Amino acid sequence: MTSQTKKFIELSDIIALRLECKNQECKATLITSARDFRKGTLNACPVCKEPWAIVNGGSCELAVSDFMQAFHKLESMLCAGNFPAGFSLMLEIKEEPETIKCL
Repeated sequence: MTSQTKKFIELSDIIALRLECKNQECKATLITSARDFRKGTLNACPVCKEPWAIVNGGSCELAVSDFMQAFHKLESMLCAGNFPAGFSLMLEIKEEPETIKCL
């Protein structure tokens, strides 16, 4: 028999962004409120100062900032109780792979 569990989260359940430095010697994490994401947050790691937002010679910070603004706009429309749509919106998150334990 196979069993499958799906996990869904509501927009209001997303409360923070967790950023982790990819520098192998650093691995610092920064958690910032999803509601208060500020420009400049992605400039560099606050610990080792390695650049974070540089992707293919450009910065992805504006795309992240635009995403967060759109996210908040959608959340306020759907979660405020005055949105007349006949649906609710949830995001599905992937299941973590199970580890098989041998006895």
